[in-house]
Amino acid sequence: MPLGHQTTSGRFTLMVLLLGQIVSGFGSGLSIFAIQWYVWTRLQSGPALALLWTLVAIPYVTFGPVAGVYVDRWNRRRTIMVADLVNGVLTFVVGLAAGIGHFSVAMVYALIFLVTFIKTFHNPAIYASIPRMVPSEQLPRANSLLEFGLQAPRTIAPAVGAGLLALGWDVYSLLLLDAATFFFASLTLAMVRFPREQEQPASASKAPKKDNSFQEDMGAGMKYLRANRSLLSILLLTAVINLLGSGLNVLLPPLVTDVFQAGPELLGIIQAAMSAGALTGSVLLIVWGAPRNRAGGFIAALIFASTLQLASGLVTAGWQVAVLLGMAVMGWCVADTLTLTIFQEMVPNDLQGRVLALRRSVEQFTWPISLQLTGLVSPALLRADHFLVVAGTLSLASVLLTAWAVHTRRRDRFVPGGEGSHER
Repeated sequence: MPLGHQTTSGRFTLMVLLLGQIVSGFGSGLSIFAIQWYVWTRLQSGPALALLWTLVAIPYVTFGPVAGVYVDRWNRRRTIMVADLVNGVLTFVVGLAAGIGHFSVAMVYALIFLVTFIKTFHNPAIYASIPRMVPSEQLPRANSLLEFGLQAPRTIAPAVGAGLLALGWDVYSLLLLDAATFFFASLTLAMVRFPREQEQPASASKAPKKDNSFQEDMGAGMKYLRANRSLLSILLLTAVINLLGSGLNVLLPPLVTDVFQAGPELLGIIQAAMSAGALTGSVLLIVWGAPRNRAGGFIAALIFASTLQLASGLVTAGWQVAVLLGMAVMGWCVADTLTLTIFQEMVPNDLQGRVLALRRSVEQFTWPISLQLTGLVSPALLRADHFLVVAGTLSLASVLLTAWAVHTRRRDRFVPGGEGSHER
């Protein structure tokens, strides 16, 4: 069934939401590239880069479960609007300060942390709203459309950012541009109203109520997740993959400068290739839909990605690294979209804010560990390309071991409408 079969208001709302996120994603891609290059060239420190990306992960891990409760309590459209508006103000203030000469690495760290903290509310609100806009069988395509909207501008943002910096643009100019895109994303949602929440099944009876305590509301999401071992299995494997793969954000600058003796142009090419891989993964699911065996597709995508991660550490040219890591990211993107779809199909809508926030928190629990490990080990103890080989090998072994365990225990296959789907 094409997306055109959904209601007119739902289709229009989804398109408006996508438009705002596409524009905002482009601005964020520019500023993130500029900030990353600024920190590396200013400090020439792997641990400093690791701290930058750790500050991206910490809010999801520590505040995600709390944010999920409020996402289920608040109006989700307003939550997204206010989050974009606040992030626009924060980015504008820092960009303005940088423009008048008051810019520092500490200010960059503070901005990254605060923007990500706001996104712990923003992202679950978006993902929990999509099931109201499309029928269940179209969730993979809708999720892929959103991912496409996020990744399409980020595919060109690193290359554009590198070009603008080479032309003499300053970091503060890119920050001010990013602030403008946040404001645009917020304003677009003023044009629409999200579809009313559909009636939930009787079993979905733990929506936040005014007489519930905060602890009870948050506990309901945790209890639901603990009771669904199939969902927990996915989360645990994803956490391991993140432990072995999140260090790419720290590895790339030293890989470019130390292994290939190149400059920001190569870094921009590699990051653009990785964004292009995510874009290709989204297009693949938009055209293909998704396998009925969600778990099987999830495992296959991770095997594909881990193999290419390993291979990227064995090649001898920068463009080869770009191609292999781009294809690896394609596999990770497909796996992530299938994971999100599984959760949206199995979790009642009135619990999705909490459970999806918990999902992100558990998945990213190992992200700060990975970043710090990478920053300490490479390049001091293990060269960046060698680190890719070791991490890829361990990642592939973890996925194969999990696949063997799932096969021998005959776990749920996450087939919509089949056994194990829509667990309550």
